[in-house]
Amino acid sequence: MKVRRAECYLTVSGMSGVVRLREMPLVKNKKKMKEIVRFEAEQFLPYNIEAFYLDFKVNQIKKSLSEESLDEGGEVAEVMIVAAPKDTVDEQVELVDKLKLNIKKVDYYTDAIFSYFRKHVLTEDKNTLVVDLGAKSMNLTMFNGTTYFANIQSELGIVDLIERHSEYTGSPLNKSREEMFDFEIKTKPKTSVSDVHTKT
Repeated sequence: MKVRRAECYLTVSGMSGVVRLREMPLVKNKKKMKEIVRFEAEQFLPYNIEAFYLDFKVNQIKKSLSEESLDEGGEVAEVMIVAAPKDTVDEQVELVDKLKLNIKKVDYYTDAIFSYFRKHVLTEDKNTLVVDLGAKSMNLTMFNGTTYFANIQSELGIVDLIERHSEYTGSPLNKSREEMFDFEIKTKPKTSVSDVHTKT
């Protein structure tokens, strides 16, 4: 595989960091905005802020109902604040460096999911729940219309669900696995990619 010097996009696991939504005064000065974000992050981080990389994204700008904000123009920013542990990020960066890949961007799981679904899936008229189900963990990301709402991580994964199904039904693990994925098998497209290429 010719991957040397290829561009690499890093995504920090959702279970490794902290994401919070905050409404704050709309500030045009980027330096002042960073100071406000840092202050907000200090309120919810479990330990020393110096152990985290901080980043933020303004999701939307909206009118404020508070008299104080109205005096300053009446607008507030809904900001997604992301805090990722430095040791986790540095470890991934070190690995990428050893593989001689060029890091194009480092993103946080929740923001990566938000960016993709906002572009291709989310609509203003409905709420959306994105379920990322792995073998031993599950990640739930919720959106209110086109706005990020919350992210929940669970150590409950496919393996655990199969075991619980087996315990509940009294079926062997293999039988439970077949029953749980029976829907996927039934809804598999009848025409495969290879069929399409053969016919063209």
